[in-house]
Amino acid sequence: MTIVQTTATITSTDTDYNVPGDLTPTQFVAAYSSQIPGLSNMTYEERVETRDIGQVRVITFKPKTGTKG
Repeated sequence: MTIVQTTATITSTDTDYNVPGDLTPTQFVAAYSSQIPGLSNMTYEERVETRDIGQVRVITFKPKTGTKG
């Protein structure tokens, strides 16, 4: 099946974006980094789900965590 929609969740703002078509995480960052502060510095996880509308790519973006030095 073909992926018909991309859903991205930004955990730091608890916001969901539903975009028609199949966008990879890299393509999503390129398209939306100017509208979503800090998006290009976040880590992500992705999966493909089958829903009523067809297959959906689900991307979850999270702020990077860790320690400095």
